[in-house]
Amino acid sequence: MSFVQKGEGALIPAWTKISQLPKSLNLRNRLVLGLTSIILIIVIGQTLILLTEAVVELDYRVATQGTILAQGVATATVELVAEHPKPSAFANILKRVRQQIELEELSITDDHNMIIAHTDPSLVGTLDSNIMDHVFTSSNAGTRMKDLLRGYSFFEVAAPIVRGTYVVGHVRQRFHSHEIAHGIYHQLGLASVMGLFWLVVGWLFSFFYVRRITRPLEGLARAVTAMSYDNFGPELIKVVPETHDEVGLLQRRFKRLALSLAAERETNASLMASLKEMNQKLNEKVMETTADLQRTMTYLQSIMSSVKVGIVTCDKNGMIVQVNQGAIKQLAGLATPMPRTGVDALLPDGAVIRETVVKVIAEGSSSELVLERTAPNFVAKRTVRFRIHPLIGPDQHRLGAVLNIEDISEQRLIETRLRRQERLVSIGTMTAGLAHQMGNYLHSIAGFGQLLANDLPMETRLQTNATIIYAESTKAITLLERFLQFARPDESKLKPILLAPIINDALALCRYQIHQGKIDVINQIPELDVTVESDPQMLEQVFINIILNAVDAMAGRDERILTLKSELIARDRSVEISISDTGGGIETKNIERIFDPFFTTKGVSGTGLGLSIANQVMELHGGRIEVHTGENEGTTFTIIMPLTDQRFLSEEKR
Repeated sequence: MSFVQKGEGALIPAWTKISQLPKSLNLRNRLVLGLTSIILIIVIGQTLILLTEAVVELDYRVATQGTILAQGVATATVELVAEHPKPSAFANILKRVRQQIELEELSITDDHNMIIAHTDPSLVGTLDSNIMDHVFTSSNAGTRMKDLLRGYSFFEVAAPIVRGTYVVGHVRQRFHSHEIAHGIYHQLGLASVMGLFWLVVGWLFSFFYVRRITRPLEGLARAVTAMSYDNFGPELIKVVPETHDEVGLLQRRFKRLALSLAAERETNASLMASLKEMNQKLNEKVMETTADLQRTMTYLQSIMSSVKVGIVTCDKNGMIVQVNQGAIKQLAGLATPMPRTGVDALLPDGAVIRETVVKVIAEGSSSELVLERTAPNFVAKRTVRFRIHPLIGPDQHRLGAVLNIEDISEQRLIETRLRRQERLVSIGTMTAGLAHQMGNYLHSIAGFGQLLANDLPMETRLQTNATIIYAESTKAITLLERFLQFARPDESKLKPILLAPIINDALALCRYQIHQGKIDVINQIPELDVTVESDPQMLEQVFINIILNAVDAMAGRDERILTLKSELIARDRSVEISISDTGGGIETKNIERIFDPFFTTKGVSGTGLGLSIANQVMELHGGRIEVHTGENEGTTFTIIMPLTDQRFLSEEKR
């Protein structure tokens, strides 16, 4: 059997290609091939029957001849077998048998199946136990046909050697027979010629008969092909009924269907022309409407981009749809709003935003949120206000929500400063009047104390007491005058000074308290070569108050570190001095009151005036004090002052 290679080395028999051949043929060729195959099968079957009959007849005749010859050999060897001669005694008999047939093997055995003569002398003296299987037997026709096709033409027969009434031995012979082979080949040749003749006749009959059947169908196929290419021309006219059988009926029905389709085609063509015209007008209208919508969208986008307030729209699932530049600026440092993200990403820990948005969409009412968050890498908290409104469609269907976002941190800081300033003004006015009256009393006490000291004898106890009264009264008067200076500072004493010496002097004056508190100082302030407009004594007092407050805040803490830093802010033309401690921080409820006069958390050891006076001094200098703190996180006071250094300003202009 031949093979072909396919795929990854798999062997596929060549007949598989033959089995696929009908799929590539048309109907006529397939019918011809089918009928021809049937005829071929019939011819082959008939040939096999004839061959089988011939083989049976020849097989019987040859087997009969072989059996007669075997019986003759048995008769000729009766006496020899009885005498138990030597094997050479049978030589003449073997020679005569070879002359009559094409002998392959001849075996003569005694009554014990012992070989006493054989064409192969080496087998003499051995047993032939299967000799009885061949006595008067022959192969059947089917076996003989198989053997002949394989190239075998051997016959094997056996006959008993009888002396009187006793079987004294057996004769078994195996021989060739060319007669059957020649007969079979003759029959095969004859059958092949006849089969080829009938095959040709059958193919011609099949061809013309099938052609008569398939010719109308081919006409239908051409018409269908023409219709598939939208051709309703002459091909359809050629499809005329030729018979009155089922094919003719099919042709008539097809022609009626084709005419109906042609009419519908004309109707559809007219409808398509009308539809095309309507579609063109609709496209023009859509393009016009789209252009209007595009202009409207551009106009709205321009409005949203120009608005400083942040605007974010989201769907009903809380997913951001649109973000303007105002929202990005308002939330800078806290988050970066992006479309297709949740509204809870607008702020750190923003779950409350999503909850409020869901509630607004569900209830259809507006809401407002004010949230405080700390930006990453920043200590200061920022306050952001969210005004959330539902988005409602024309059919009153809730589409989502719109969020107005505004960073009101600066506004809150200004409001806090204004409230503090109002308290300072009222308390300062009252305190200034009280200090003025107290000054009058102290001047009287000091005057009388000095007169009394002059009138009393020298170095007496009374004279010493009068002197002490005068001295202490004078100190009190000086303190009140300084207090009045803080309450009503004199701007005429402000002058340009170097900032670094003031900070270093204040740190040196607090050295004793720092040493006593076992505090480590990290002074990261370089030699600032910048100038600020200030009163040196007042500015020094500001730094002293803040440093001493930091020392007191770290009392009893495990970690005690005082850190001083500076930074130049080019855009504001200012300098920032940060003083940080590792104390317990300031409670949230007290942050807004730390700059109020007489507010203190130190108990009886504090007056509550240090930070109040420091804040008022910085406002006089055009600066401010900012505080960043958290419970158990320490506190940082940042002193911000405008620069007057012309070199620095000139570099900025360049």
